[in-house]
Amino acid sequence: MFDHRVELGMTQTELATLLGVARQSLNRVLGELQRDGLLRVEGSGTSIELVDRMGLRRLSVGGDASLSPL
Repeated sequence: MFDHRVELGMTQTELATLLGVARQSLNRVLGELQRDGLLRVEGSGTSIELVDRMGLRRLSVGGDASLSPL
C-alpha cells in the first residue's frame, strides 16, 4: 500500500470544469474509486489521499470502461 495526500487547491466543480466533465460525473467516479479502496476523498473533495497506487495503475492500464468519460 502507498499513502499520499494530494491537495487539489480547487473545488470539485473547478476540477470538473478543468477536465471538461460534469461535476456529478467527477463525483461519481471519485466515489467509485473510493468504494474500491483506491483513494479517499477528504473534506469537501479538495483533498484526495491515494491509498492504493498499484491498484490505480492497474486500473489506468486496464482501461475500465465505466471510467472512460474522464
